[in-house]
Amino acid sequence: MMTNVTDTGDAGRMLRPRPRERRWFRVLRVVLHVAALGGLAMAIVGSYVAEPYFTRGAETGSTWDPIPWTGENPMAVNTFLNDEPDPANVERTLDMVRDGGFGMIR
Repeated sequence: MMTNVTDTGDAGRMLRPRPRERRWFRVLRVVLHVAALGGLAMAIVGSYVAEPYFTRGAETGSTWDPIPWTGENPMAVNTFLNDEPDPANVERTLDMVRDGGFGMIR
């Protein structure tokens, strides 16, 4: 005798038997979540352990020492003055670069 079958009452149709509890699905879902979290934790540990191998002894620390010869203005501008046929436009562009305070022009 099936205890989970429900009679709908219309035309003798019977609904599918529903399991009382899908315990296996809940357990599987928890196991997969724990496995995913474990995999993420292992990836963090693995990246820490594998970092010296992949850098092959190169120093990667941040010393923040100033780079020599960079005390100048770091702002630059790209132009296409070599493609400009009108000398008046070239002069106007150079005036705008100078007035803008750019330290380098390319």
